[in-house]
Amino acid sequence: MAFLVADKLVFLHVPKTAGVWVKTVLPKAGVKLAGKLGKDHQVVTPPPGRRAFMFVRHPANWLKSMWMEMDAVGTGIENSPAGIFEEWYRKDECFCDFVERVLEEKTPPISLMFEEYERPCWMVARVEDLPEALCQILDAAGQPYKAHTIENWHRENVTDHALRERTRFGQHQRERLLAAESAFCKRWDYR
Repeated sequence: MAFLVADKLVFLHVPKTAGVWVKTVLPKAGVKLAGKLGKDHQVVTPPPGRRAFMFVRHPANWLKSMWMEMDAVGTGIENSPAGIFEEWYRKDECFCDFVERVLEEKTPPISLMFEEYERPCWMVARVEDLPEALCQILDAAGQPYKAHTIENWHRENVTDHALRERTRFGQHQRERLLAAESAFCKRWDYR
């Protein structure tokens, strides 16, 4: 799903990349959300006169967060680039089994998913660089905002500790995942 941001931007919300935080903090910082484009985390082309931005996330952390979301409540993203991950999820299996199915893919699925979202984007930043990255995007677009609000806003969607404990990678799985996603990791300086 994408959101019209004021009169200049489109925020392309990739699942599990701080979208709730961005959608919450922008109005608090004086930046109007002017409507939605698309649905269910689909990739959209920005309307004329608007530029799109999005965030990426470390592949291992993204995969953990995605699995936790599917395990807790489901996602409703089947018609989006991230929907492929729902095909590999099984409610009665552990995170390690899910990771193995992802690792069986010949092409790096997390990289491919982010690349598809990135195509229509003017700016892309790392979730790990929030809130500074959001301020840089707004500055580059010439969008007025209250910097102190963004800089001091607390993060949303903090997952409960018990669920987080269930997302431990098996022996060497994290290393194998990062090797499979090495081009993406190199591009975004993830280790």
